[in-house]
Amino acid sequence: MNENAGTSVFELVDFGRYDAEGDDRLLEYFLETGTTKKAATGTQLVIGRKGSGKTALFRHLSATLDSQVVELDLSDYVFHAHKSLREGGSPEALAYTTSWRLIIAVAMFASVQTKIGFWRRRKGKKLLKKIGFGSDGGSFGSMVEWLKRVRRLDLPGIDGVATMGGLEIADRPTDLIDVQTVQLLDELEKLLAQVAAERPITVLVDRLDDAWDGSEESLRLITGAVRASRHFARLFKQSGPAPVVVFLRTDLWEKLNFNDKNKTGQVTIYLDWHNEELAEVVERRIRTSTQKDDQGWQTVFTDEEMRQRAGAQTYILKRTLGRPRDVIAFASFAHEVALQNGNLRIEKADIYSAEMRYSKHALDELRDEIADHVSSFATVINALKQLGRRSFTVDEWTAAAAGAGMTAPDAKVALDQLFEASAVGVLRAGGSSGGSGTRYKYQDRFLQSTTDATLQVHLAFVRELSLTDR
Repeated sequence: MNENAGTSVFELVDFGRYDAEGDDRLLEYFLETGTTKKAATGTQLVIGRKGSGKTALFRHLSATLDSQVVELDLSDYVFHAHKSLREGGSPEALAYTTSWRLIIAVAMFASVQTKIGFWRRRKGKKLLKKIGFGSDGGSFGSMVEWLKRVRRLDLPGIDGVATMGGLEIADRPTDLIDVQTVQLLDELEKLLAQVAAERPITVLVDRLDDAWDGSEESLRLITGAVRASRHFARLFKQSGPAPVVVFLRTDLWEKLNFNDKNKTGQVTIYLDWHNEELAEVVERRIRTSTQKDDQGWQTVFTDEEMRQRAGAQTYILKRTLGRPRDVIAFASFAHEVALQNGNLRIEKADIYSAEMRYSKHALDELRDEIADHVSSFATVINALKQLGRRSFTVDEWTAAAAGAGMTAPDAKVALDQLFEASAVGVLRAGGSSGGSGTRYKYQDRFLQSTTDATLQVHLAFVRELSLTDR
């Protein structure tokens, strides 16, 4: 008996979860674009804003790459231990490159050790044991424990390393990587390069953003991972996917400053989305969930005109910040409302009703993104509400912020954060062709504002902030 008998096609529509981590069907409707295809051919760095699809691409590559894939998702990573593991005598900018080489090499060996010959496996274990008992063994042991416990990488038989844990860190104010450790690491990497020549290895590094705590030290830690990815690419020289692919938020990438940064262009991709691609994300999920190729925007969403004579697709996309997560969330909320209202497609009223929930969702996402970098997120929101309308000047913002209880320096920081997060953009008057439009940082990463500019709050936040659209 068909378990879907009596169920309408519209009821079968499932837009999935807007957080890629928890979406069991993600790989079924993953949308491959030219950018994502490039990720499998030598890309070392994937740059994207929060919600732009980094984790989705991470999962896609993990499932599809023609290489031995090692998932180094840094959730719950022991960054405190890693920060204490620096290379002695190195310049500040290079201090953490070797420690990232170390953790990546250990992860590689753990992944391939059961697939390599006895003598290589024996040599690798001996090298790891010697590294573990070095002067920097406390921090190294803590990192290995994380690999075993969280990433569940198999590292049996390395006596002494797995038992170190994080307890020794308190006894060591600073663990510098010594010359002997570097020499042992060089040997381990040469062994891994031989293995990779026969069977490519790719380590995918995600959640590196979690290292960021606002300090210069954390930026140096992140820089070390980027430089380590370049190191392995030069050493392994493998065709196809790069030996290490690092996923990083756009705003953090722009904060990094190191000598070779300009040389990363050819091996870097940016997860920027065109409206056509975002629309296709929704189409793909409709077709996959209904198993009908004739289903899509035109059949699931109303064909009635909405405000400002916009179609449903245009109306929704204008209220997203150029990210798959946003359009999936809005579509999901609208679908839920339509079902509650007993409709067999998403009607205009359903979209308007869902917009309030979506606007709240967008504001929650903004909180996650900037709350740690402003004096008080609640105060920032109150200042935005005091504006009363989308369009404002810097002077009007300063006055609203003061009315909400912010100091002038805090108000400037808050506005900068809102601008960087694309919650606020620059309103540009139309030229000879007429009309006007607002540009946001997600549309132009080099966009800058001026003190005399007219700014606008993004449409995603207007409903929750109760702002007039002018």
